Amino acid sequence: MLGRMIKFVAFDMDGVLTDCKSSWYFIHKHFGTDNMKNIELYNNGIIDYPTFVYLDVKLWLDKKPDLKIHDLVEIYKKMPLMKNAKETVDELKRMGIKVAILTGGLDILAKIVGEKIGIDEYYANGLKTYDDGRLTGEGIIRINPYHKDDVLKKIMDERNLKRNEVAVVGDGEVDIPMFKLVETSIAFDPITEEVEKNAKYVIKEKDLKLILPIIQKSSQNHQ
Repeated sequence: MLGRMIKFVAFDMDGVLTDCKSSWYFIHKHFGTDNMKNIELYNNGIIDYPTFVYLDVKLWLDKKPDLKIHDLVEIYKKMPLMKNAKETVDELKRMGIKVAILTGGLDILAKIVGEKIGIDEYYANGLKTYDDGRLTGEGIIRINPYHKDDVLKKIMDERNLKRNEVAVVGDGEVDIPMFKLVETSIAFDPITEEVEKNAKYVIKEKDLKLILPIIQKSSQNHQ
């Protein structure tokens, strides 16, 4: 029987559990809006993350002023999942491993994805609404994309999880700080070479089941 040294797997969402590199882009594509300027301002440190969220949502509201959370839910229901995402999560759970989503994306998508593939623990950002569900334009910031490691570290501390008991699966440079917290870091279909360099394992094929032998190997190594 396999050992169970890996007790917890933290998944990035966009491009890992979903077959779409950006959940923000998915909404922009729907409305025909372009947020590249906002991304550039944020990545260059000119605006902070709450401002980035506000400017992004404003682009949607310019197209549909009465936009509601429900509208976004209906759009996100069409988000394609990564190949074998559910099967992979099912197998991890069968092994007795806890799984969670850690994303700088939106909680409404994390909830949809989680329900489809069997993950009920997620850490994501939200959007403020008026009483009737219309978006105010402001975000509810729970997890800064560039500081997802803060959330993971808190989880590890609260649950007394050691470095060799946690695996991280991510595809972007924002996941690198999480990689550095654990021994089993997996770059899944990585966006850049920098992501590859900072991960212990690299998977370039878009099939999530390919992480399972790595998780199993990491567990066996610590029996």
